[in-house]
Amino acid sequence: MMKKLLIFIGVLVFLIMSVVVVNSSQAQIVNTNNCNGYAVIKNNNSYFYRYMLDNPSVNNKYFLLEKSYYIKIIEIADETYYKASYQNLIGYVKKSDVELVEETPHTPFLDNITFDIISANSVELRLEPSTKNGIGTVVTTLPKSTKNINYIGKITGEESIKGLGNIWYFCSYQLNNNNEVFGYVYAPLTTNLSPIVENTENLTIATVSNFVPLESLLYLNLNTKTLIIIVITIPILFLIYLFTKPTKILKE
Repeated sequence: MMKKLLIFIGVLVFLIMSVVVVNSSQAQIVNTNNCNGYAVIKNNNSYFYRYMLDNPSVNNKYFLLEKSYYIKIIEIADETYYKASYQNLIGYVKKSDVELVEETPHTPFLDNITFDIISANSVELRLEPSTKNGIGTVVTTLPKSTKNINYIGKITGEESIKGLGNIWYFCSYQLNNNNEVFGYVYAPLTTNLSPIVENTENLTIATVSNFVPLESLLYLNLNTKTLIIIVITIPILFLIYLFTKPTKILKE
């Protein structure tokens, strides 16, 4: 009986120590020389840059990233940039514009943000936020009243129609053959843009000694880690209870 009691106490100690270790693991020092995780966007003027043969340029901005959302870090590109992915795009982000986080966000990118094309005209989806290069930059034509086009971000470009401003939407669109294409649409020719709200996920700014693969438990939310430990431990306690109960019955 004493042996079984010691086992029971040992399991309880394991549970307590596991929770302590999980909490303390959040307080080590980060080394980003080999990182593979997510980073939160800190500023309202943070850009996602084009993939340009590992040479990002300030003149090759894709679009503005939304503050409070996240970007997936692939590797360190150089002293200034991380190579990163956002939705289905590969590009770059400035290190100074983001902070690495420990966990995997539930909603890292803008999700279900859409807009429609106005009912008056069809609209061109272009490779750049400008019409100056003519038909050569047209990806496809979006029919009038096209709905639920996937919005990714916005950027300033050419004022294509005088007096209507210079905002363009970067978006993705499914062609009839189910191929996904990307490009820019002149914002004044769109309508019904979904509201963009702040991402309220409160994740831990990264302080671990090394980044490990995203599948690691390190990138789970702290509460989730603790819950997993408890869920694993409870069946062990139950098995010990079943193991000790028959002995008591026999003695009676």
